[in-house]
Amino acid sequence: MRYLYIFSLLSLIACNNSPKESSQAKEETTVQSNTSTEQGIRYEGAIQIGTKELVDTTIVLGNNNEYTKTVIFPDHEPTTHKGKFEWNEADKTIALIGENGTKEYYRVDAQVLIYLADPNKKLTAEEEAMVTLHQK
Repeated sequence: MRYLYIFSLLSLIACNNSPKESSQAKEETTVQSNTSTEQGIRYEGAIQIGTKELVDTTIVLGNNNEYTKTVIFPDHEPTTHKGKFEWNEADKTIALIGENGTKEYYRVDAQVLIYLADPNKKLTAEEEAMVTLHQK
């Protein structure tokens, strides 16, 4: 049921031409899911990106296809990136579009985002576990 809710919410976010929700409907949506905030849907975890170091990562998917991504490398200050994201319904992925136009791909699954270094490569269960962010 939650997967259906997440999919529906992402579909609504992806549609820029959708009508605005009334205040009452917005409150009902917030009550129904304690995992989404007014800022959007929040995903957190420690994942391996590029190097073998675990990187604390938080991604918030917001309205109007906007995202905020905060990463904390070991012994470094947090770095925050903001931009737009694209939803690909056919393969259930999102692409975070960086300031320079580069794309970082994640597969959307039941209450998780799975980082895809290569969107064309199938990950093993062990690899998925190392690159999964959980909805909070």
